[in-house]
Amino acid sequence: MDRGGYVRYDFKTASKLQQASTSLIERYGGSLNYLHWVAKDERDLEARIRGLAKGIGAKTTHIFLRELRGVWAKAFPPLDEWALQAAKNLGLVAAEASGGEALEHLAKLLAAEGSALESLRDLEAALVRLGKNFCRKSHCLRCLVEGFCQVNVKIGRAHVAFGVTQVACGKA
Repeated sequence: MDRGGYVRYDFKTASKLQQASTSLIERYGGSLNYLHWVAKDERDLEARIRGLAKGIGAKTTHIFLRELRGVWAKAFPPLDEWALQAAKNLGLVAAEASGGEALEHLAKLLAAEGSALESLRDLEAALVRLGKNFCRKSHCLRCLVEGFCQVNVKIGRAHVAFGVTQVACGKA
């Protein structure tokens, strides 16, 4: 991985990936689709993925499964914490909503607009970027969706975020 330019990955990470690949081959014939098929439900699927290798935690599993929403029926992890914060700030979900409740609400909003479940994956990815790069760092004045943010409305600021403007406008 070092030779390939992946400087953030050390030999420990490469070893974990190798361990996960070996486990996948040994337990599921190398097939992620088979892993999904044998999982009883969403929780079992998450447990099986985490069990592939040490170091695969809930966050990694949720990111992986988020990308498979709309592809795998059991791939429905809770909304990422940064996405949840951004969705709340934009008023897309209730301030007291949990990650699961928020995800269900966002899925219903998209369905009402005639969007496919795959759009939820894209919406969450955009909300993660917004939450991670702006909301959690309080970079409100640099945010492209500042004018839609409920937090800034309450404190009397106006603001605008990168590539997420369409999300705020309901055109995701």
